[in-house]
Amino acid sequence: MKRADLLVTKSGGITMFEAIHTQTPLYIINPFLIQEIENAKYIEEARIGRVIWSSKRQEVTRDILELLENREDQQRMKDNMKNINNHFTNSSPL
Repeated sequence: MKRADLLVTKSGGITMFEAIHTQTPLYIINPFLIQEIENAKYIEEARIGRVIWSSKRQEVTRDILELLENREDQQRMKDNMKNINNHFTNSSPL
């Protein structure tokens, strides 16, 4: 995962935390389960990935390609993930 430029996935909790740990920006397509919707909202609010609330193939393809070409956005997402990861590490009771 660490070698990837982008992780296209559903917004499950474990996957989200693995992506944060490896600082791999997330791309979420049309979440629909309640927990996935809440995780997707967090991903947007924390700016650690992009969520597209549609499943239209052309929109998704265009949006993914746009994000892959935008290194600045990817770096901002990675920086935000690094900050979250540091917060978890610094607040660990261990």
